Amino acid sequence: MAAKKKPNWEKIATEYITGDIAMCPLADKYHVPVRTLKDRARKEFWTQQRTDYRLRTGKAAADKTAPLIAPDVEPEAQAQTEKVFIATDLVMDRVIELLERDRHLDGRELQALMTTIKGAKEVKNLRDALDIQEQKARIAAMEKNNAPATSEGVEIEFIGKAKDAAV
Repeated sequence: MAAKKKPNWEKIATEYITGDIAMCPLADKYHVPVRTLKDRARKEFWTQQRTDYRLRTGKAAADKTAPLIAPDVEPEAQAQTEKVFIATDLVMDRVIELLERDRHLDGRELQALMTTIKGAKEVKNLRDALDIQEQKARIAAMEKNNAPATSEGVEIEFIGKAKDAAV
């Protein structure tokens, strides 16, 4: 009988802390009991480390892109916005944990969870809009940095059937 392979807890912790995966899918991925994973996460403060990581990386990204996205926005307002995103992620983690439990939820609890999910979705859509602005700013900066010193026109000549179809 082959010996059971021990889980690589450092790898699992790193994936949880730096990723977006919830605990149940993580437990399934690494074939460990959910309860064992949650106990270890609690003892090693994975949730706090995840929050700290998101705060650090979110702040770093915000610091780099804030002047490009909205040069007139105060850094403090940008930091507050990032805190809202982090709080929303934590709330959604909690909702997922509640839903993964094997207990029955009554109608009022389900309604409260749905309201929470709807609010988180609205915040996420705000994040998506900011991500789109950030991406546009990056593209504009790359185009500006990579623009040729002189611009030459390009001439295209259509022949045959393509010439008749060209407008």
